[in-house]
Amino acid sequence: MALGARTTDVLETVLARTMTWAFGGVVAGVIGALFLAKSLGGLLFDIAPTIPACW
Repeated sequence: MALGARTTDVLETVLARTMTWAFGGVVAGVIGALFLAKSLGGLLFDIAPTIPACW
């Protein structure tokens, strides 16, 4: 940040970068979970990997 930057400019920049990383993490996590569920599906007997553990 440049000296003399307004508080709103600093806050906007920090939030934009944080939300970018957070969104990227959510997307990577969902893709990883789907891939892992698909790959572990062959190891499960008579049950789908997407069924919740407790109802």
